[in-house]
Amino acid sequence: MSLTCMVTGGAGFIGSVLSKALAAQGHRVVAFDNLMNGRAELLEPDGERKILVQEDLRDPAAIAA
Repeated sequence: MSLTCMVTGGAGFIGSVLSKALAAQGHRVVAFDNLMNGRAELLEPDGERKILVQEDLRDPAAIAA
C-alpha cells in the first residue's frame, strides 16, 4: 500500500533521511520546510516521489494549499 506522507522539516537532516526512506519504500513524500535551517539539496526532490513545499508551517493558508 502506497501512502502520501507529509514530513515537516523535510529539508533538515532528520527530515531528509526520513523522506528518503519513505520514498524508497514506495511512498509519496511531501516535505514541508521553510528552509531557515534546512537545505533543499539534502532532500533531493524528484518531482514525483519527493516534493518540497517551501512554506512556513505557521501559515494556515500555506497548509491549506
